[in-house]
Amino acid sequence: MKKTVSLVILLTLIASLFYGCTGQGSPLAINDSRISEGVYAYYLSESKSREAVEDICLKNIAAENIMKKEGISLSANYKRIVAEETDKKWSMFSAYYESIGVTKQDLTTALTYEYNKKELLGYYYGDNGKKPVSNKKLMAEFDKTYVGFRAVEASYIRISDMGESVSFSDKEKSDLKKQFSSMAKSINGGSLTIDKANEKYNDSIGLIVTQTLETVIVKEGNVLYGDDFFKKISELKKGECAVIESGNSIYLLIRDDIATQDSEYFYLYKSEILEKIKMPDIEKKLLKESAEYTVKTNKSLMKDIEEKLIET
Repeated sequence: MKKTVSLVILLTLIASLFYGCTGQGSPLAINDSRISEGVYAYYLSESKSREAVEDICLKNIAAENIMKKEGISLSANYKRIVAEETDKKWSMFSAYYESIGVTKQDLTTALTYEYNKKELLGYYYGDNGKKPVSNKKLMAEFDKTYVGFRAVEASYIRISDMGESVSFSDKEKSDLKKQFSSMAKSINGGSLTIDKANEKYNDSIGLIVTQTLETVIVKEGNVLYGDDFFKKISELKKGECAVIESGNSIYLLIRDDIATQDSEYFYLYKSEILEKIKMPDIEKKLLKESAEYTVKTNKSLMKDIEEKLIET
């Protein structure tokens, strides 16, 4: 009987020591911070590996600690965004999240972690930050990342009377390209505008169009248009018109100047460009901060979470 009691006490002691390291119900502990099962499951569902989750959580805790040292907290605006994104994701994927053990609060916590890094970005490099990045530098990067254009688009495919897609013949393609090339020459010469060219083309195919063409913004790497399309536009001078073929379409296209001081597009994408330029510096700060952190894991609990994800 004494031996049985002693064995129970020993096992209890070992278990208490183990969970004292990781935190009961916590698959991962970083210094004094415990990552909940739900937050861990959420990150694992996104990243698919323990190593990636550990790296994410290290940076998250580092961001929290740096914010404490700097005496800042998540802004009301970011809190609102976190709440909106949480509601949106939960309304769409709550059944899945619940099946892998993620609560709505876990989702809020994970998204708060992500926006903590954006808060630090603004604190150090925003307009009123410690080392603000100039609009000139941001605009130069914006001009390399985005192009703006207005275009008359025509397809090399028509729909037959039978409702089938029929490709243009080589002659039809050649005639359309000549028509667009002639209008491009007139636009560059100043005798025609892109909007008048749009009316002219639509009139030639029996359509009446009077509205002006809107500026389209395309980011480098855009899947819809492709890298070659972006490259061809970026090689044009601002205000220059050209004919560009892409896939089954042909474009009579003029490049707009969207990188100006009063450009609404620049201010629309300004925070994104700042993130592109300076988030790597924030990542370096987080790595430096977390370099000496103590990480303890509950491998059994990690395995349980991983198995639940596989089964879902």
